[in-house]
Order: sequence, then C-alpha cells, then structure tokens
Amino acid sequence: MTNTDLIVSAIDWVETHLCEEFTVAELAAKIGYSFFHFSRLFHGITGHTPQDFILRRRISEAAKQIMNTKRKIIDIAFDFPFGSHEAFSRAFKKTLGVTPSELRKRRDDHLFLPFLNRLSPEYMHTLSRIIDYQPETVELPAFPLVGFVFYVETDFTLITKMWYQFHPLIKTIPDRVVPEKYYQLAFWNDIETMPGCFYMVGVETSGLDKIPVGMSGKVVPASNYLRFVHRGLAKHVGRTYKYIFQTWLPRSEYRLSQPYEFEYYGPKCLGPDNEDSESEIYIPVGE
Repeated sequence: MTNTDLIVSAIDWVETHLCEEFTVAELAAKIGYSFFHFSRLFHGITGHTPQDFILRRRISEAAKQIMNTKRKIIDIAFDFPFGSHEAFSRAFKKTLGVTPSELRKRRDDHLFLPFLNRLSPEYMHTLSRIIDYQPETVELPAFPLVGFVFYVETDFTLITKMWYQFHPLIKTIPDRVVPEKYYQLAFWNDIETMPGCFYMVGVETSGLDKIPVGMSGKVVPASNYLRFVHRGLAKHVGRTYKYIFQTWLPRSEYRLSQPYEFEYYGPKCLGPDNEDSESEIYIPVGE
C-alpha cells in the first residue's frame, strides 16, 4: 500500500465521520503515522493541511444542507459539529465568503462558492504522476553532532542566520571530524500546538565529551535512509523537498519512521549561491 493509498483511506474515514469530533492526531494514528509525518504527507498529496481539509469539507456539506433543506441553521451547525452558532458563522464566513443566513436567503441566486467537494481516489493518484527520480537507499550508523539548536515556526530565514553565526565558531569544537562534515538536522514532536521544527546546524564530531559553551550535542541514531540529492542554489532546496513529499513518497511504499531528517553538505557542496552545488537530504524510513 503506497502513502497515497494511506491518505486516501484517511480521507475516506473523514468522509464518514464529518459529523463526529476527532483530532488530526487521532486520524493520523488510524493509518499508523505520527501527527507531524501525517500532516506533511497529507498536505503534500492534497494541497491542504488536515485541519483545513476537515474544516472545508464540513463547511461545504453544511452549506449544501442550508441550501437544499429547511433545517434550522443551528441544528446543522451542531451536527458538523461546531460548538456554537457564532463559531459556525465565523468559520462559514471565512471559508465561503458569506454567512449561513445570507446563503439561505440567496440560495436561488446561483452564487459561485468555493466548495471543497469529496476528493476521489482517482484524483488523488493523478496528483502524484509526474517525473520519476529514484533515491538511493542507505544504512547509516549513529553519529554525533555539535552545533546550535533553535526552533523555527514560520521564519525560515533564521536557519541562514544561524549558519552565519555558527560558521566562524566551528574551529572552537575540539572533537570535530576533519575535514569537517556539515549537517543541518530538523527534528520535531507531536504536540499540535507546536507546529514548527527544531533545527540544528552542526558538524560531525568523534564524541560529545567536549561541547563548547553555548552549543549543544545530539546523536543522530542509526537508521535506514532514503538519500536524495539537491542540485543548485540552496534557496531552491524547497523544490526538492516538494518533490520528495508531494511526488516520490506518495508513490512509494516506504514509511516515514523517525521524527527527524537531515541535510549533509559534503565535498560537492560548493556554497549556497553556486548553481553546480550538491547537497544530500536523508529521510529515515521503514518499509
């Protein structure tokens, strides 16, 4: 079963439970994924976050009842299930551009509304049919890193700033491997109120016994990885991640197995502004 198939099954479950309360974490668990990995795959395959998708589907189906039945709006709101008329009206207005009462009054005006209709399995699989690129599967032992750890929610320019701060201090790390091996580690938890990622910019070391003041040490665990190569400017690495999570992984049967991933900048990395530069992206997986 591919990851697209798993997301299709999650969507099918949502469609039969639109009138019930559930969390995204509970939905993710039903297909054996963490909240973070599920959210990332779901967005990559559908173009929606799980929260946005569920809200839009509920609002769309509620709107159809408002237009096509004489049921009380408050009863429809509670069915879908919104806790109050006010919460329902706010979400409805934000999603469709009209309030529930306005829609009922104007239901014969042939309004064009941005409904989100049910996504078919055929449509979902069509989204993932583009270019083919086969990453390398590698097994790596555990290795230690020393560097700066920080949290990013929306301002990804912080990553570049931290690299500029870290680079002049690399030679103060006594146990660093020489020639230096540069890494950018991203890791996260499954707390829904913390949607961002922790990042670490660092270098590989022979151990964690001598960590300079102000820096942190982490051990990247042994694992099997998919190794992707990003070629080109560093600022375009998002395009490679988009391919990985919107195209390659949805078509594969690999399971995202760990709450982290990392980039490696080796001898072929010629700098962030060099078109011929290559960096490596490692995604830990199971099958």
